[in-house]
Amino acid sequence: MYQPPNSSSNPFEGSSPNPFNDAGIPADPVFQRLDDDLPTPAAIQQNDIMPQLKKLYIALIAAGLITGLVISIAVLRVINHFGLSDAPQPKSEFVN
Repeated sequence: MYQPPNSSSNPFEGSSPNPFNDAGIPADPVFQRLDDDLPTPAAIQQNDIMPQLKKLYIALIAAGLITGLVISIAVLRVINHFGLSDAPQPKSEFVN
């Protein structure tokens, strides 16, 4: 039957911020990046990405509105060209 290892042999339950050091395994690059003084993802998002996303959002909204305006004008011209917006003319064939 399977016996889970005790907590002293489990490198992920250690008190070290890098459990790979305790187990004799080479350091993982993820933990090396965490140990460096790099800005957190939240700080990067607020400083760099949010203004760019706002500009992209506004540009996409503007492009959608302009495209919709052009297409609606084109549809109205086609409808008027084929006479589909005119009222139907009654037939003048009456038999008495």
